[in-house]
Amino acid sequence: MVIIDSQPLTVAIMASILFGESMGYIGADGLVLGVVGLLLLEALALAFDANNFSLWGSGEWWMLLAAQSMAIDTMMVRWVAKYSDPIMATGLLSSHGYWGSPSHGNSYS
Repeated sequence: MVIIDSQPLTVAIMASILFGESMGYIGADGLVLGVVGLLLLEALALAFDANNFSLWGSGEWWMLLAAQSMAIDTMMVRWVAKYSDPIMATGLLSSHGYWGSPSHGNSYS
């Protein structure tokens, strides 16, 4: 599904809460529509596979967690960029997912 597309929605909410960024009415309406759209897609996916559902075995759940991790990384860049080069900070935060991935052999679990 497109659950990974929840990342910009999360960033918008976090920027509003943490940094006082304003969205305006059109931005807030778009945010609500985006969340409702994602919920509808997930509800349809669950409706078709309700008998076989496992939260931890669900690819959608893992994609949602990945999207939220990327949203946190995106929010951290603003803070980290105060103390280092923004391009280097972005690369460092992006590489965390790679070096910590089980497929690379360096899992934190």
